[in-house]
Amino acid sequence: MEEGMPGHNHYASCTCGWCVKYSYSRYKASAALVSADLYSARRFLSEHGVRRYISACFVNPNAKCPECGAQVFYYENAHGSRVYFDHLGPPWPKHPCTDRKTTAVRASAHSVRPERRKRGLSLELLEAAQKVAAGYDGVLEPDENEHGWVLLYVTDVQRSGWRNRMTADLLGAEDPTVVIVGFDSSEVVVQVGDIVSLRDETLSLFDLERMKPGTYKATIEEWRPVEPESA
Repeated sequence: MEEGMPGHNHYASCTCGWCVKYSYSRYKASAALVSADLYSARRFLSEHGVRRYISACFVNPNAKCPECGAQVFYYENAHGSRVYFDHLGPPWPKHPCTDRKTTAVRASAHSVRPERRKRGLSLELLEAAQKVAAGYDGVLEPDENEHGWVLLYVTDVQRSGWRNRMTADLLGAEDPTVVIVGFDSSEVVVQVGDIVSLRDETLSLFDLERMKPGTYKATIEEWRPVEPESA
């Protein structure tokens, strides 16, 4: 076992988006890191919409602002209400351009909420993000998730009365990790395919019906790595 384990399956060498601290003191510029390599990393991130925040390494920005060109996270509900965020999770910052009533932002076809990226692509984007961080390039910002929030992709929800039992994949973990969380809500507020945030015993999610963030007291029932399938 590696030393320096600060939390649930997180190590000092972990490559997840929240173990990576984007500071010059931790990732010193390497003499072997040439300008061409840094340029390639920046270009790869830009091509996949990872322009500012690390959360875009794990979740695909599904809309683009026509005013500033930024990739944004877009939500729309069955009533036609819509909202755009710069990154996912607390404090759920709305994209400033799209707060103006005169601005129309088109989302990708059939994409009414952000979707997770494939694991292989996420790891490639994280590697590129680390190169940018090592070069102290100043392109990426660490999200509010640096302060202990992690992103989860919901794969199953069981509901009994007010009790929800949610199974989710931990996005950005070095090894595939499953998290099972229990929480109470008077109505159904989470479904398969949602991206939610978790920190300690607090669950934060975006309620599509009310079109606003919600916070719930959560109980972590399991937090375990996925065992590789035997050949």
